[in-house]
Amino acid sequence: MDAQFFLVLIASFSVLLYFLIRLGETHQHRINYEFLKFAQAEERISWRMRIYYLSEFLFMFLIVTEHFYLGSKFERIHTVIGLSFLLIGVSLRFWAITTLGKLWSKRCMFIQGNYVVKEGPFKYLSHPEYLSRFLDIVGMCVMFKAFYSLGIYIVCISYLLYGIIKVESSQMKRLAIDDNSSGITHS
Repeated sequence: MDAQFFLVLIASFSVLLYFLIRLGETHQHRINYEFLKFAQAEERISWRMRIYYLSEFLFMFLIVTEHFYLGSKFERIHTVIGLSFLLIGVSLRFWAITTLGKLWSKRCMFIQGNYVVKEGPFKYLSHPEYLSRFLDIVGMCVMFKAFYSLGIYIVCISYLLYGIIKVESSQMKRLAIDDNSSGITHS
């Protein structure tokens, strides 16, 4: 077995695992979304959130297409670096999703009277899930040597995340003000 075959196998397995993880997240989102609707959460910027999560799948297609169109070969160093980014991204996202529990979804939901989560990765980062998804795509782009796709991704995702984070940050400020005025503290 030559090294190229082994690297193709690793890359193929990574893409398959990536999509299986996304399917699991989508299933969890559906469960949590029903709970959040039941809890009378208000959905904000739904179109932007849908485009954001759909863009993951579109960019995976673009990454693989660029790799094969340019006739790139897999290289050990790119595979190792790409897998490292991917593993860090998946781990960070798993930590963020489990920390949020039923409050996590693929939508921007606001529950009046809730509190700002400051545990797990949220103790260190305001938006760890978005960082984790960015690391995933960077990892795949490096692994597949799809650097044109990476440039396009950075431009597109920056535009989407600017609007999403702006809305979510205002929601967190609003919740923090409510917490401070009621004397509630959360750690």
